[in-house]
Amino acid sequence: MLQICGMMELPSTGNSFTWSGRRGNLWIQSKLDRAFGNKDWFSQFLAANQAFLPKRGSDHRPVLVKLISSQESYKGSFRFDKRMLHKPLVREAINNAWNSNLQSTNNSVASRLRLCRKALSKWKKENQLNSKDMISKLQADLEDEESLISPSFGRMDFLKRSLVRPYKDEENFWKQKNKDVWILHGDSNTKVFHEAVKASRSRNEIGKLLDKNGFYQRSKASKGQVAIQYFLDLFKSTNSENYTEFFHDFPKKVTSVMNHHLTMKVSAKEVKDAVFSIKLHAPERWNVWSFFQSFGTL
Repeated sequence: MLQICGMMELPSTGNSFTWSGRRGNLWIQSKLDRAFGNKDWFSQFLAANQAFLPKRGSDHRPVLVKLISSQESYKGSFRFDKRMLHKPLVREAINNAWNSNLQSTNNSVASRLRLCRKALSKWKKENQLNSKDMISKLQADLEDEESLISPSFGRMDFLKRSLVRPYKDEENFWKQKNKDVWILHGDSNTKVFHEAVKASRSRNEIGKLLDKNGFYQRSKASKGQVAIQYFLDLFKSTNSENYTEFFHDFPKKVTSVMNHHLTMKVSAKEVKDAVFSIKLHAPERWNVWSFFQSFGTL
């Protein structure tokens, strides 16, 4: 049938045995699901591929068909995580960072907080705190064990039990990120918290910007260029006539030093201070600030 229809299997990643199960003392794996395309399909979707995803609570493995080969990555910013509370050496790391700058001339609260943030970031890298990473590691170990010809059923049960604590931590993490009071005291369902955070982000997100040529730009880099060009044009004079002779006898109110400061390149701190001076809720201010940071122009 595949030969007659001229079908070819899509390039794939992951474990292609999409079903597995225990039959007595045997562990059976089978290839039940695959994605195919013909010549016309591949002419329309050159980079189409299939990904065999890990099994989660089922004996069937989901198959994800992608029409593009890659997506833009997102780089997040530092946030304090409640899961760090009562962890070993966290308090010591904060105390050492807070007091490390006492002899310096710049020992403001902002500089101390910056040092604490770096110390906590370093601590997070050196310690297994991220419950999502822990879940991924345990699930990968479970995946590897289930892919063996003769897996250890005892180890499989142990890995499944070990997933309970990270799942609970992940639920608490999304509770913290969600700001709605009714959800904070409502159903303890991680998916509910996750969807609420996603909905809040979608409301605050700038999805597209119209450039001067009338085209909508949707990627982060192109939206950044549209915003930059807009403000450059906004504050740029469109009249090239020289008015020097008209103001020849006017006394100068702006000194050279003042003019130097006025024409300096805007710093990241000035942009942040301006953003945080706007009367917005804290999450919205951080979203606007992250929006500017993501362009790489600050």
